[in-house]
Amino acid sequence: AGSPYGQCDVVSVDDESRVSDLSRYALVAFAGWNTATPEANAVLRRYMENEGGTVILGVPHLSTRRDREYRNYTAADCLPSPAGVRVVGEQEEVTGEIKWSPGLGDDFPSLGEAIKKLGTVTMRLAPLELTPQSHVLATLGDKPLAIMTTLGDGSGGEVLFAAWDFPGNKGPASDMYFALLRFLAGGSARVTISPAGDRDDTNYICYSVYKTKAYLLNIDCVQPRTVTVRVLDSDKQPLEQVVEIPPCTVKVLEL
Repeated sequence: AGSPYGQCDVVSVDDESRVSDLSRYALVAFAGWNTATPEANAVLRRYMENEGGTVILGVPHLSTRRDREYRNYTAADCLPSPAGVRVVGEQEEVTGEIKWSPGLGDDFPSLGEAIKKLGTVTMRLAPLELTPQSHVLATLGDKPLAIMTTLGDGSGGEVLFAAWDFPGNKGPASDMYFALLRFLAGGSARVTISPAGDRDDTNYICYSVYKTKAYLLNIDCVQPRTVTVRVLDSDKQPLEQVVEIPPCTVKVLEL
């Protein structure tokens, strides 16, 4: 299915999963509830090491609890992340501005702008023990907030978001997590959509991408909707075009 973050599948990663189930994906993003297990974490690690894949997840996704307690779990409930980052203490409340580590903000201007809009925020963060392969992407106060840990030849790795709260809960932690997700997905997807003006119509467009065509469906039965479609091919410059789709209509784009 298509989404504002690119074409995606909804899959489960559990004790029965295999690396071959994930190998066709450039990015695995945890969005919903997860009960962590050593077996699932081992599959994710092999996916990053051997397939060059990227995983994004939050600290609540490391919890082994099965009762969906996503606020008042403890450090003892958490497994190490698939890349080996450990939760080593209980939550601590931190207030400040989110900042890129020196030099990184210039590389990711679109994500930097999204972070600036958040201003001063308060989040509950998890104290973490990083690995030698970990790099802090962003901080809140002087605490790590987003950590990239590379594995294998460095092409694969994990982005761990250190907020204690579940990223699905609305608030600054959720805004930051999904800004990271939008950035990572945009870097791996062949076709993405974005607003074409002041009005954001992306939530009305579902789409699928095939080798030579993209199919965009406007699910609004009343109004036409307009989006910017960005096509990225490995041997070409990105191509952007503004597309208006009539109500309840499928638009076919040649790629």
